[in-house]
Amino acid sequence: MSTIRQTISDAFKGLSPGTIGLHHGDPSTYSHTLSVKTKNSSVKKKKVIQVPGRFYQHGSKTLYLDAKGVWENTALLLSKADALHIAGEIDRFSLSYHGDVKSNNEWLAMYGYNPTMSITFHDKHGKPVQKPMPGMACHNCGIVLPIQLIEIDHHMPQADGEYLYTVKTLRALGLTIAAGTGAKSTGIGNWGKFVIAVKERPFGTNPQLNLVADRNKWIPNDKGKAFLSLCAFAFSLNPFSIGMMALTSACRNSMLNLVPLCRTCNGNKSDYYKVIK
Repeated sequence: MSTIRQTISDAFKGLSPGTIGLHHGDPSTYSHTLSVKTKNSSVKKKKVIQVPGRFYQHGSKTLYLDAKGVWENTALLLSKADALHIAGEIDRFSLSYHGDVKSNNEWLAMYGYNPTMSITFHDKHGKPVQKPMPGMACHNCGIVLPIQLIEIDHHMPQADGEYLYTVKTLRALGLTIAAGTGAKSTGIGNWGKFVIAVKERPFGTNPQLNLVADRNKWIPNDKGKAFLSLCAFAFSLNPFSIGMMALTSACRNSMLNLVPLCRTCNGNKSDYYKVIK
């Protein structure tokens, strides 16, 4: 499977300079119609869902792409080197399966994984014996559990959350109007060497998903729009590409979007959306 960086690198090979469509992002909630099968019928019916945010081509507006990068008039919005670096970072944090993050030592360290935890048991002779029980805390409530009982959850939900988890990733990489202020965004240059504090919310009662209200944190800046436009152009060159879904798929299981939760907090988490004002 081609990576985001490889796709963009291929787009620059043998490139004929010219215009590309300007792609943007809008965090407003909009209605989307799906055709779904009901539980007891094979007949598809239309269902309207509310989806937060979307990527779209901005009318007839265009940017200019050449071997140096993406331009708007005489301003270089995104250099080739920056584009490849950003794409490489998206690839670096992306996982094929979200549960694989339990094997990533940097992510584990940031969330306070303790490999030296132990519990006292009685052996078959009734004598106390220490046995290793590596564990970590639920990011939501703080309860400490053996690592086997920790569940990995998407901070921005998988269901209809393509825009949210993609822009969350872009924000950490400096591609939104307002910069990220969370631990991952501010510490991304020192990845794996800082600790992310537990939220310490009531056990199993509060949903994990709380959207940042600042609308500008969910809108791509000029560099972000240039990167989205370049991605859309690069994906269009591959007849087997799934388009912008290639980018959103890479961001869904990004380590920037994964958190450790206990069963109770994960089970009670609601995939709802607060309005981005």
